[in-house]
Amino acid sequence: MPLYGCVGNHDSYPGNQFPYPFDLYYSIAAVWDNFLPPDSKKTVEDGGYYSLSPPNRDEVRIISINTMYLVNLNSHVTDEDDPAHAFGYTMLDWFESELKLATSKNQNIYVLGHIPPHAGFWLDDHLLVSSQHDAPGERVAKTLRSLKFVSKSILKHCPCTSRTFSNFLSSATKI
Repeated sequence: MPLYGCVGNHDSYPGNQFPYPFDLYYSIAAVWDNFLPPDSKKTVEDGGYYSLSPPNRDEVRIISINTMYLVNLNSHVTDEDDPAHAFGYTMLDWFESELKLATSKNQNIYVLGHIPPHAGFWLDDHLLVSSQHDAPGERVAKTLRSLKFVSKSILKHCPCTSRTFSNFLSSATKI
């Protein structure tokens, strides 16, 4: 059974630092080479993201986004003059086009990403509402609204079965 992955915040050294462009992605693409079709390998090499249908599973679309270009943990992203900041928006445009394509094919969509939408980590522009200075209860409420917003965005393009998966837990994540 194939195993599909996503880039996480400790995949670089030092952790959380992902400039754009980044040579690390060539190494990741080489490790993931056994399951990546050529088009997907190109996007992994470009920015650590990809979209594919598993072999003999045309009804399924796996979309892996590199959330390190969406979060404030990556200091390159918080600098608006850094190419990494602009790349986050470019990747989200690609993500939306992949959702539309999967919908047109009536595929079941599985979205992979390391850090889920969270008011303490994602940049404000990528969330519905957020502030790092909110009281804990308000941060929870805003995070839940943001998750609902992201889910609605996915479902807007995908009336078929859709799932999102993330695998990030931090001791700083207190909700």
